[in-house]
Amino acid sequence: MLDLAAGSKLHWARAGTWLEVERGDYDLARCNLSAGLLDPALRCADQCLAVCTQNDAPPYEYFFAHEALALVHHARGDLAASEHNVAAAGASFEKLAAGDQDACRSTLAALQALTR
Repeated sequence: MLDLAAGSKLHWARAGTWLEVERGDYDLARCNLSAGLLDPALRCADQCLAVCTQNDAPPYEYFFAHEALALVHHARGDLAASEHNVAAAGASFEKLAAGDQDACRSTLAALQALTR
């Protein structure tokens, strides 16, 4: 899983744009998190958000960058950082088009459940 995610990001970095690189960082963050590799997961999630910031990404991309960060921080036991990123994901959610909100609503609900 990790090798496939890393290979995908590498290939998209050569053939794609910042968007594919950012999504590759997201995938790597989630894969590392699933594997219990919290330090690499945090680095990838941080990089995902950094790419969003560097490229003035649309809210949809920020939403998922903050989702990854919230999940990683929660797994690491840093509840304040997790709550911060849940709130940031919520702020990005409010800026989404209606169709994107529909697609992201269950993800936001799952994130908000982390902070209850």
